[in-house]
Amino acid sequence: MRYAIFALVFAVGCYGESVHPPDEPGVQPGPEGSEVVIDPNLYDGLRISELDTEKIRPIAKTIEWPGVSTDVGESYRNDAVVVDQIFRDDSDNNYGVRVRVKNTTKEILKLEYLIRFYNRDGARLASWVGGIGQQERWQGLVAEPLRHVVLTDFCKVMGAEGFRLSVRGAGAGANEEGLPDDPAKKEERRLQREQGTPKP
Repeated sequence: MRYAIFALVFAVGCYGESVHPPDEPGVQPGPEGSEVVIDPNLYDGLRISELDTEKIRPIAKTIEWPGVSTDVGESYRNDAVVVDQIFRDDSDNNYGVRVRVKNTTKEILKLEYLIRFYNRDGARLASWVGGIGQQERWQGLVAEPLRHVVLTDFCKVMGAEGFRLSVRGAGAGANEEGLPDDPAKKEERRLQREQGTPKP
């Protein structure tokens, strides 16, 4: 009896038709999709709103920087060192900067630098690298001819919104403050360099 049931199932399976899904038509790639074209006017003048206010601000600006900081283009040591670019970081109200400077001369420059941080009222704040007060520390800097160097420091406390960079000769001591060059005398310094007048 058992063999008869197996034979019956086998016979039904041989004569029955299995289910075959119909063949799907092949999807042929079209000419679209190989190139993405974005209207450049879509992102021009893009502005976003502050939360819960009607105030509109530029998309890449995080806070309103007061005009107390060192700016791009400032020079030191008779235009030998020029501030080329400034990268600011103000996440969580912790202020840090990376200042890229360029040695504009064909000589190796051995210098010292200090980055001082200030709040909006002009009060000095302590930094991680440079310190403050009697713990203030100038950092060594060697700039290759016609090359860039990045100077970095971060404020230890919240509230900093500006910084000032000072650059002086290595081993200059307290007699040199490392102040930037006077922009009004830039042309005078250029004439001195062209005439080969020794640097002061």
